[in-house]
Amino acid sequence: MRRVYVCGKRMNRRVVHLRERRPSSASNIVPKKLMKLRKIVPECEEADVDLLIRRTAEYIALLELQVGVLKGLSSLYGV
Repeated sequence: MRRVYVCGKRMNRRVVHLRERRPSSASNIVPKKLMKLRKIVPECEEADVDLLIRRTAEYIALLELQVGVLKGLSSLYGV
């Protein structure tokens, strides 16, 4: 007897046989995540992992600062 995996919403269901599904290994996930992170963080397309992580932290701090400034301006002008 074959076991099946059903995914999707009620109207958009598809059946995939379990032996056809390939589990993602951690060795494949990390490089993909780093590639996505390189696309998000400015000027990090060719950066090594250490520099990428450092610039990501700086970029997050910059974005938080921008949010704070925009919230302040919003409350100042009553928007």
